[in-house]
Amino acid sequence: LPSSLRSIGESAFENCSSLTQISIPSSVTSIGNNAFYDCYSLSELSILKSLEPYYENLGIPSDTSINKI
Repeated sequence: LPSSLRSIGESAFENCSSLTQISIPSSVTSIGNNAFYDCYSLSELSILKSLEPYYENLGIPSDTSINKI
């Protein structure tokens, strides 16, 4: 994702089966509900600790490894 990205919309990557890992840039200040819903191939997500309030509503698979940076 580009470093200029400010937000990720609701359901932005929903059903994206080819997404295996993603790193959320530090420029992101908000993430919409279920942004990663049904991304069953997602195994690793790197995200800022400051975005922790959004963790619950990301819709990521329960076995996804979350790297808090």
